[in-house]
Amino acid sequence: MKPSGLSKPVLVSSVLATFLTSCGFFTVPNEVDIVRVGVDLTFGGDTIEIDQPVLPPIALPSIEIPEFPEPEPEPTTPEEPLCGPTTAIAPRDAATANISQANIPSQGTYLFQFQGNRENGFPFFDVGYRTIGNIVEATEPDGSPSFRFEIEDPIDYFSGEPLGRRITYKVVPSTGADNPTEGLFLTKIEFTNYEPFRDPDEGPARYLAFEPAKPLKLIDFTIEQGATSTDAAADVAPKSESGQTDPLSGAPILVPSSNTIQSDTEILGRDRITVCEELAQAYKISWKLEISGEYELEMFGLFWVATQYGGWSVKEQYTVIGDVFAGNYDTNLMKIDPGDYL
Repeated sequence: MKPSGLSKPVLVSSVLATFLTSCGFFTVPNEVDIVRVGVDLTFGGDTIEIDQPVLPPIALPSIEIPEFPEPEPEPTTPEEPLCGPTTAIAPRDAATANISQANIPSQGTYLFQFQGNRENGFPFFDVGYRTIGNIVEATEPDGSPSFRFEIEDPIDYFSGEPLGRRITYKVVPSTGADNPTEGLFLTKIEFTNYEPFRDPDEGPARYLAFEPAKPLKLIDFTIEQGATSTDAAADVAPKSESGQTDPLSGAPILVPSSNTIQSDTEILGRDRITVCEELAQAYKISWKLEISGEYELEMFGLFWVATQYGGWSVKEQYTVIGDVFAGNYDTNLMKIDPGDYL
């Protein structure tokens, strides 16, 4: 006859007690009494109970669970702030109404803050750098001294991709006489990679440039508040033909440009701007630059031009609408002197 049921009541085992104790559920005494172990076997309607003798107490070793202290946080060294409080009460250098040969910019890398919104609406904020280089001193056809310099933003601080935007300016310093050739001029705008998201498999980075047939005057010397300047010229920088390349050399196929470039500026006056722990003075200028024809591009906004440092803008708030890129941009110089920011 097979048993119709089987029950094995066991109250506590020493192994289970040890496990529960080690997990912290309760404390186990040094001795554990197992009071009864029994087996009931049922065969049909008859029950046979088999009793086992009570086992003697089993002595267990005392178990001590160590307490582990909370880990202490590792000490951190605070980063040196990029900018301290503005304590200066006057600009370090005053903006000058003229630019002389002594005001040639200092070549190097400058710390800048970049922020704004690209055309897709996503905001961006970054601290990066801007370089000034290729400073060349020359003599104009009328014998006036002049110098040129380039300002480059190597990175598109929205996408983090190489952009290589370079703007070349020319300065014909003031001689004190009423000379129409004197002033600050725009000579060229370049993008070494104006498609930062371009697939490398589609070929090399696309180069794009806009170059007026003659330099466009932005500021006339001597600078006076309320003065305006309007200048225009044909764009003579060749453009690539729909991104096509020569099958043999791989170089882009260039065709003459059909663009026109026009610049309109107005001097709004001198203004102070915060440059980290220092103050700077610059001429606040309203500037609108429009390119029309094959490419459509319009830039307009405010630029703070530091004439005492050669005529480059130390602060900008402008909007760009067009084929190349679009968005709202705000830049601000963070250190007056160049440094090692690469």
